[in-house]
Amino acid sequence: MYHYLVLFISLIISSNLVAQTISERLLECKKHLLANHLTSGKVQGKNALACYQEVLKKDRSNVKALNGIKQIQERYITWIENALKQGNKSKAKKYLASLRLVNPTAPANLGRFNIWLESPIRNKTQFRIPRLICNKPNQVFRDRLLYDELGPEMVCIPAGEFKIGDNQGKGNSDEQPVHDISVKAFAMARHEITFEQYDLFVKSTAAKKPNDEGWGRENRPVIWVSWHSATAYAEWLSQQTGRHYRLPTEAEWEYAARAGKQKIYGYGDKIGKNRSNCANSGSNWSNNLTAPVGSFAYNAFGLYDMVGNVWEWTCSAYQSRYRGSEIICVDTDNYSGRVLRGGSWFLDKRLCRVAARNWSYMNSSYNNVGFRVVVEP
Repeated sequence: MYHYLVLFISLIISSNLVAQTISERLLECKKHLLANHLTSGKVQGKNALACYQEVLKKDRSNVKALNGIKQIQERYITWIENALKQGNKSKAKKYLASLRLVNPTAPANLGRFNIWLESPIRNKTQFRIPRLICNKPNQVFRDRLLYDELGPEMVCIPAGEFKIGDNQGKGNSDEQPVHDISVKAFAMARHEITFEQYDLFVKSTAAKKPNDEGWGRENRPVIWVSWHSATAYAEWLSQQTGRHYRLPTEAEWEYAARAGKQKIYGYGDKIGKNRSNCANSGSNWSNNLTAPVGSFAYNAFGLYDMVGNVWEWTCSAYQSRYRGSEIICVDTDNYSGRVLRGGSWFLDKRLCRVAARNWSYMNSSYNNVGFRVVVEP
């Protein structure tokens, strides 16, 4: 018994010493980080990356060490972007080499920098973020991508207020409470992102090419894309254009779908015939497959297919009742399910209401789920 007690006490002392050593090491790591000694320093092996890696050898899930490495990566990304904006390719290449030491398997970041470094820089303003000017509602524009391709058609959405949720009392409990929300001006993709647009992203990155179910690609909405894939596409657009593309918040999506009207389906209180692609909406595609984007009339904001066709990913985390998450974007560190909006080609009209909510896990994909993007001013 005495032997086991001594062993137990020894283990406790050893554990405390390890914790104390890690704590002291983390303080040293932070000093390197603050001094911008990220992957190199005055003394070999004395830098933030090596320091945090040493901590992780002793504690593989140490949150501070993992966050420290993430900060190193983000700092190099910022430095690369700034160097490119200044037209300094040699400095950008130097930072890119250091970034590879931190995370050699980050295709979304490394791929875009390789494109920029291979492209001729005509002048120092090439990488400046263009200002988004929306002079009037329904104004349409397209950003030019690298290699002279064009991004998706974007529509300017005016600022305003609306009541989010089940205004008519026809929905589910997760559409409550109905409440007022103010929305700032933004621009939204006129159509759901198509296979043609998504395939450009696939071609220039290491992204997986999604299945089209044999329905055709080109101007049909892309399907079999997870939240991660949709977010990666938006980040790629940002990298290509200098603007901040992202998925819409849940509030932005419903505001855009309603387009100033408090109607069940945006365009009216009845699903109608051949006005959208839902299971019982009387279109050529209903309950069979996706429709080519733009097959039905646009709404008052100039947006197509906000009712049916495919569910659309948002950047908001799902909550069973509205408690504020509908107005914010969450990042990949938040593992909550993500909100889907809009209904789809094989779902009943009740789920195609503009107030209807759905959700799924970030890594899930389906043949009735796609997305569209927004741009902040």
